[in-house]
Amino acid sequence: MSWDSPKDWIEVPTTHNLPHERSNLLSNNENNNNGYDSISTKSTTTSTEKREQLMIEQGSLLPDGISKMPGVYYNFMNSLVGAGILGLPFVYPSAGLFGGILLQFIFATLSVYTLYIVIKAAQKVNVHDYEQLGYKCFGNIGYIWVGACLLLQDFGTMLNYLIIIGDSSFKIIEIWGYDTLEYRQFILLFVALIIIFPPCLLRDIAFYEKFSFIKLITIVLVIALIIYEYYVYRIAQTESYHVTPHKYYPISSELTWFNLAGFPRAVGIVAYTFEVHDAAFLYYNTLYNPTLTRWTKLSIISMISALVVGLSLSVPAYLVFGDSISSNVLNSFDIKSTVMIIARIVYAITMALSYPTAFFVVRHVLYMSYQKAVFSIQRHRRKKRWESKQKRIMKMQRESGNIDTNTNMNMNVNNY
Repeated sequence: MSWDSPKDWIEVPTTHNLPHERSNLLSNNENNNNGYDSISTKSTTTSTEKREQLMIEQGSLLPDGISKMPGVYYNFMNSLVGAGILGLPFVYPSAGLFGGILLQFIFATLSVYTLYIVIKAAQKVNVHDYEQLGYKCFGNIGYIWVGACLLLQDFGTMLNYLIIIGDSSFKIIEIWGYDTLEYRQFILLFVALIIIFPPCLLRDIAFYEKFSFIKLITIVLVIALIIYEYYVYRIAQTESYHVTPHKYYPISSELTWFNLAGFPRAVGIVAYTFEVHDAAFLYYNTLYNPTLTRWTKLSIISMISALVVGLSLSVPAYLVFGDSISSNVLNSFDIKSTVMIIARIVYAITMALSYPTAFFVVRHVLYMSYQKAVFSIQRHRRKKRWESKQKRIMKMQRESGNIDTNTNMNMNVNNY
């Protein structure tokens, strides 16, 4: 490529700026003639062109990924059902039982709508990540601001997962007398190296689908254990927690049904639970045939599933303890209960499997920032070289013009 004019300084999209799976897709399309006869190549090209034309007609302007909808759904749910789910029961003492359920429906709906808007805006300007979308809207300031927000949010989420893993595992080993800080650090290091680190080495989040499916199984198991505790203490009434004057069931005065004044306090927890926008482009870029219709359908199914999971966990837990429930529902149960020991172990594994989803976002932001910095430096150097070349050309033209002028003057004098 020539860099002899200022118009060539404009960034040209190349395959190395695209996600890995899309770069591979483009490379495969360029090399699809190798090893195939002409008839096979012609039919493949024809079907590909038809599908690409259909994608354009349906509003998808970007190359598609490699993951089918179930695989992207697993990753989607992995992000939705994260650290915030155990805090959902704590919403009800603030906003009330019906108020908390209403907030969950509201934010699930808002998440579906905003995910639709973000991807549609990206398709309008033909970009494939948040940073480029911010750049298209607000220039370099938008790029830097969006990247910084994503980095801070997901880096904080990674720390949050580590804290939860440390707390859950430490409460378990405390039962057997291992209650020093060194044991906590050892457990955390063990989980990080054995469970967290290997998935973080995956090149693309599309390959994380099987781990996300395992995580969904573990969260369903946690919900089943909490529902079992609800059955034991509030239905079968074989045991009781002495947290209320009534032995088995909180009386109506110890349950908050609706409290509008507590909505501001509850909004943060609910919003964090249904927030998945930071990884939206990572999931969209892996989706096969990523039309806006398929993306919206995927978002709706995922939000409904997350809503069902959240209500299945939070409502039974709140009906057990009422307004005295802890901000982490597992801390409200008896720590020495066998069922709760199993729940804590499973929940620690769940958080460990959630960690790479935030890590992929942080890695993406750092990689794109590094790539943009390198490109900016190279573009600056090319600009300097072009300016230097133009100065030399202008100098040579001036010198050549002076020589021609002197020669003409001498010739005129001689003729005279």
